[in-house]
Amino acid sequence: MNDREYAESMLNNLANLRYEREKLVAPLEKKIIALQLQEMELAGELDARIKMAESSAKSAAIVVGETVRGHSLQSVWNKGKSKWDDAGLKEFAKRNPSIMEYYSEGKPYIAIRAYDSLKRENGE
Repeated sequence: MNDREYAESMLNNLANLRYEREKLVAPLEKKIIALQLQEMELAGELDARIKMAESSAKSAAIVVGETVRGHSLQSVWNKGKSKWDDAGLKEFAKRNPSIMEYYSEGKPYIAIRAYDSLKRENGE
């Protein structure tokens, strides 16, 4: 076998190895892509359910009017935010009561936070 034939033989061998690899990997790659799509679909469905459950948990905690703790999550109740500097403007409003028509206080809101219930039970 001369040098040219040897080089062609090496290229053909490389091509055959790549082809064999492609035959093995291609079906796996298709399965991986299918699983990723399935995961995205399932995650999307769960994300929608999570969003609804979170909204319901927040609404329930608003009714309670204080922080509520579950096994691993808590709904942290927060007073609604004022839209002005209370200290200075309330003092001003005492002398100028007509300004009170421009005052409003936001509704209380809830933040969901994770916490370690075991630490809580152990007093940590």
